[in-house]
Amino acid sequence: MEASTIAQGQGRKPGPVAIPPGLGRFVRFVFGTIEYVEMDSRGIQERVRKRYGPQMTELAGLGFEQLCFYGEAFSTARFLFVIPAITVLSMLIERRPLRIHEGTKIMACYPLLVSGDKTTYANPCEMDVKLFTAFTDGTFLVSATGRGIDAAGPTMTKHCGAATIGEAWSSHRLRIREFQSAGKCVDRQISFRRFRDLSQRETELL
Repeated sequence: MEASTIAQGQGRKPGPVAIPPGLGRFVRFVFGTIEYVEMDSRGIQERVRKRYGPQMTELAGLGFEQLCFYGEAFSTARFLFVIPAITVLSMLIERRPLRIHEGTKIMACYPLLVSGDKTTYANPCEMDVKLFTAFTDGTFLVSATGRGIDAAGPTMTKHCGAATIGEAWSSHRLRIREFQSAGKCVDRQISFRRFRDLSQRETELL
C-alpha cells in the first residue's frame, strides 16, 4: 500500500501530484509492516486475472510474461487508524481482489510480470501499472502510469504520470539506456523475492 493511494480520492486530474514530505512515513506507520506473499490459489488467481486482465493483456503485447501472483497483507488491527479501513472499502467498491490472510490480515492481490529481456518487472495494481528495474550497484528505476510520487534520489529514480502503459514502457526503456550509457548494469536476476525487496525499498524511500 503506497502513499499515493491515499491521494487518489481528492478529485485531481491524472498526473504527478505534490505529496507533502513525510507522508510516506506516515502511511507506513498507519498500515504497519506489509507482508508480501506469493500465491498459488487458482481461485484468487482467476479473480486477479479478471480484474487486471486488460493491463496484463496490454503488457503481454509489449513483450511481458507472467512471473507469478502475489498479495500484500496488513493486520486488521490497523483499522483502528481509520485510513486502512477506508482504503479497503474503496478497493471493495472498485472490485479489487482481496482476501483474508492467516485469519487476522487483509491481503490485496496482484499479478506480477517480467519483460522478455529480463530487465523489468511490471506490477498492475490500484495505481494502474508500475515498472521496476534494478541495477547491480543497488540503485533502481521506477516508472508508473497515472498519479504518484516522483523521486530523484541517489538510490531510487521514479517517474509517474504516463498516460498509457505503452508510454510508460517506452520512457522507462529510454531511461534504462541512459543509465547504461552512464555505466550502470541491469540486474537480470529475476525472482519474486527480488521484486519484493524493490517494492519495499520504494515505499521506504518515499
